[in-house]
Amino acid sequence: IVLDLSNNYGGDVYLAHQINNILFPDIQNFPADLKVNNISIQFIEGFSMINSLFNEKNAFLQHYKTYISTRTNTSFNSIEDFIGNNLYTRGGTQLKYTSKAFFNDTILYGGILEFPKPPKFPWTEKDIIILTNGLCFSSCALITQRLAENNVPTIVVGGFPNKRFSFASMSGGYKVTTDYFENYFSILKNLDSSLVSSLTLPETLTLSFTIAEVYSVNHPNEVMDFSFRPADYQLYYDERSARDPSQLWMQAAKFIKG
Repeated sequence: IVLDLSNNYGGDVYLAHQINNILFPDIQNFPADLKVNNISIQFIEGFSMINSLFNEKNAFLQHYKTYISTRTNTSFNSIEDFIGNNLYTRGGTQLKYTSKAFFNDTILYGGILEFPKPPKFPWTEKDIIILTNGLCFSSCALITQRLAENNVPTIVVGGFPNKRFSFASMSGGYKVTTDYFENYFSILKNLDSSLVSSLTLPETLTLSFTIAEVYSVNHPNEVMDFSFRPADYQLYYDERSARDPSQLWMQAAKFIKG
């Protein structure tokens, strides 16, 4: 299998996890945590008190029942248990984060997207290779970087000669934009009024920002968004492959060692 994920800017985190589980049912996805500050803690507490939350776009990412503790491998007992008291240094600054957790994929979107258990496929990591041109972000990175940690080789297309660059980036995968906030404010009636008034949102510009970070499974203290991971192999575009990506697929297939 040549898995071509070039020019892929991401999408649904849940589906990224499902693709990983279809290809390798026995692996766990990357654990994550959320930054905790005076703004995010109000959203976490507010959203976590709403049972019908899972239809609200990206709001479920801040609901404590969305997650399973990496420490106990069970759901968190309370909001306080999820928030915890975890201090890490990022860029020389000590910051607070929630407890590390896996996504509880079975309850995302209220469970309406629950997939059946996949059949056992004959493929192993030796039968698959990942191909990107470096433009593989967010949920795309959750797929490629997790499979790479399961020894699936990677190929990057383009770049400087003999200088392999990263095959994916922004693997935190969880993003919100300022245009969500007006809806959030209407849902969360108990937000601190001073907080709402202090969040002056642009009317003609949408800002995007991440609300979580993910950690390597193989190296538990490594934050994936801060890691540079060059591809295993490198290919280059030419006048044919630039127009016809199947030319690259045939070249990539030669690296498969299964």
